[in-house]
Amino acid sequence: MQIAEGISIRKRVLYLALEYNKRVAKGRFERFTLENQIHIVLESQIARIDQGDEEQLKNLLINYNPDLVIIDILAKLKR
Repeated sequence: MQIAEGISIRKRVLYLALEYNKRVAKGRFERFTLENQIHIVLESQIARIDQGDEEQLKNLLINYNPDLVIIDILAKLKR
């Protein structure tokens, strides 16, 4: 999160918050301002890659053209 905050002032960041619902995301990302060039995608906004919807991720990458992509799934990896 801190990496995204710092980099998104100078570069475009695509942040895939794959474990966050709207309520959690609001609390976590409230410090970001219009100065930050960040596009946040929540778990409910993208299909799982293993369910065959790679096109959705590909379109995000093409349309937003980020300098950095962060995929936040750490808790799921720990389980």
